[in-house]
Amino acid sequence: MMRRVIFCLISFLAKDGRAAESAASGKDNVEIIIDAGSTGSRMYVFHTGADGTLVHSKMVGKKKPGLSSFAETPGGALVPLQSLFSKFLAEEGPRFGGSTIDVKIFGTAGMRLLSDEKRSSVWRAVGDGLNSYFVRRDDLQAEHDITFKLLKTETIAGETEGLFALMGVNYLVQQTKTGAQPCERYGMLDLGGSSTQIAIPSDCNHITSGNSFVRSFPESGMELTRALVNRMFTPTQRRSCYFTGYETSSGGADARPCYDLVREAMQSEPGSPYYSSEDFRKLSTSKLSFVAVSGYTYVTSFASWLLAKHAPELAFVASYPAPMLSAIKEAATQICALPWSEVEKELGHEFTGRSKLPHRCFEMNYIWTLLHVYMSGCDDCKNINFTEEINGSEVEWPIGAWLYFSKQRTMSQHQKEEL
Repeated sequence: MMRRVIFCLISFLAKDGRAAESAASGKDNVEIIIDAGSTGSRMYVFHTGADGTLVHSKMVGKKKPGLSSFAETPGGALVPLQSLFSKFLAEEGPRFGGSTIDVKIFGTAGMRLLSDEKRSSVWRAVGDGLNSYFVRRDDLQAEHDITFKLLKTETIAGETEGLFALMGVNYLVQQTKTGAQPCERYGMLDLGGSSTQIAIPSDCNHITSGNSFVRSFPESGMELTRALVNRMFTPTQRRSCYFTGYETSSGGADARPCYDLVREAMQSEPGSPYYSSEDFRKLSTSKLSFVAVSGYTYVTSFASWLLAKHAPELAFVASYPAPMLSAIKEAATQICALPWSEVEKELGHEFTGRSKLPHRCFEMNYIWTLLHVYMSGCDDCKNINFTEEINGSEVEWPIGAWLYFSKQRTMSQHQKEEL
């Protein structure tokens, strides 16, 4: 199943023609936000009406590799971005004919890990290259008379990424409520390849950096943590972190539990979530509701799909997407006990390709260990919902970024009207 288009967030215009006319009028705002992540860049388009309502939004597509992979060859970073703009023009060009479209590109974990010099080189190449590309106006851009305006190319802090995600989650949740229902706070859990974030609002009606708890752990993503475990332990020691027979001929059932190795690896890194345990306890995280997105959902969704075939009696399968933490732990043990010779044939899951398949055993163990820390050891807790969408809308941080900048525009307009 393809990742769904972000629809139904606030309102629709019934016909594309009306939307195009509205977008070209100059009263509306059309912007593209690109999430330049560590594994690839995702393009989103948001069309906001003159009254501030969201007319149309869509995740246009994703292109690999991530911009950070061009640290040694900055000029190459332009290629995946041009491909995304070509896709946008082919699919969305007719809708936005005659429009001026603002473009914002935000780098996340992968770009944060680069040196200042290399990061600047990549952004300089992206800025110069895209501005030249926009001026040249390819055939589709000229045909639809679209003008792109590059406003931002910058690397955002992990805390900013977490805040945007938190705003997006709570915004989407509130759209499912009726006017009579009270606002309810939802925390956000995000897990990527390089970093991970946790964010909790104090006021679901007004979320800001000042009144929210937001923590980003820049080197505690799935890929970097797996690499750390691989460095710290031999294949024999870590065999419980991989499917039976994947790295060694012997099974992993009698090995030291993978979550013990993960915990030890976390303890070896002063900047890991393990050393913020007291903060989580004070926040009573086990009593709050959370939405877990990105890597959390990709991994647990795969586990649910695979175990439904091999161990359908597990509590994890029956209770997903909101299982108890103890059920996640049991599922991690069960999935890792499956023979790699069987698992390597399981290529039908939407979020798990051939390159990620061998890592899902480790990642399930990491997720349980991480959540065990976040929830202060509450294995009976059932307060986390693993999902990629809310009310048919994709849950990603760019929607929070759209909301943030939309509010800024509204405030600026009000200030101008008062002058």
